[in-house]
Amino acid sequence: MKVSVDDLIQTACRALEAAGCPPAAARITAEHYVDAERLGKQTHGLSKFCKELAQYRQRDGEPVVVRDTGACVLLDGQGELGPVGADLAVRLVIERARRHGIALVGLTNIQRYGMLDPWARRIAEADLVGIVTNSCEPAVAPFGGTQAVLGTNPLAAGFPTSTTPLVIDMATAKAPMSRLLLDDPLPEETFLNGAGDYTTTPAEVRAVDGFGEHRGFLVGLVLQLLTGSLLGTPMGSAIRSPADLGYFFVAVDPARFGSIEDFKRDNSRFLAELRHSRPKNPAVPVRLPGEESGARFAETARTGLVELGEDRYREFLRACRGDDV
Repeated sequence: MKVSVDDLIQTACRALEAAGCPPAAARITAEHYVDAERLGKQTHGLSKFCKELAQYRQRDGEPVVVRDTGACVLLDGQGELGPVGADLAVRLVIERARRHGIALVGLTNIQRYGMLDPWARRIAEADLVGIVTNSCEPAVAPFGGTQAVLGTNPLAAGFPTSTTPLVIDMATAKAPMSRLLLDDPLPEETFLNGAGDYTTTPAEVRAVDGFGEHRGFLVGLVLQLLTGSLLGTPMGSAIRSPADLGYFFVAVDPARFGSIEDFKRDNSRFLAELRHSRPKNPAVPVRLPGEESGARFAETARTGLVELGEDRYREFLRACRGDDV
């Protein structure tokens, strides 16, 4: 069914404000989850919003600076809503990168957000290279193992171009754990049960495989250390709640290395070469990251409507009324 984007945002805002969120924070959070639906990222959209809504009364206040050395800043989120904490971190890392050429902002003790795409995109829209990642509760089995130890540890990167930024947003698992929130059948050979066998039954899931065998395991491990021990947050079995997770934002100013316009033009030229390279299947051209989701988003901007399953829409309305909170 087609649902009004504005209606979804307004309904979510009312629920958030009823939970004690200031209007500005409610708007940032509502748009974040609705935009995930507009991009086709259902695992990080309204189903995740419904899950997190019950926790939003637990915010203690606005994030505060714990450590500031100029190019490096560490923030204590004080239980702030995830999208609101990330919004502050992005604004801060952009400002510091313009001042110092490179900046790193660590954020701890916040509630979850959904996708990483918008944070890396905003950094790239500021003509900076952006890298965003965060840790997660243990969910991914290491290569050769069956027990959840690593997080799904997503990674996003944004690069300015002569047109719209190139944004890459991915998990380091075969599938995000939020896939369990959807009614869709689980993919084969992805999720593990308690015995370490593959399962497609959500109630049996105890872990998920990493992507890319040992190479994906190594990427997930690097991100775990960057968002864990580097920021002074727990890792593995020491993680007890979402407040223990670490969030890491990096921005680099390409203008410190040369002309920003040359950088953007070179990126666009290389992406065009990739797009027009010879495909394996002549009927299926090579696609770049974000092209399909970007087309979906543009269509919702044109029509003001987003496709949403009836069950998920009813779930959303129930949660916003407080039935499931």
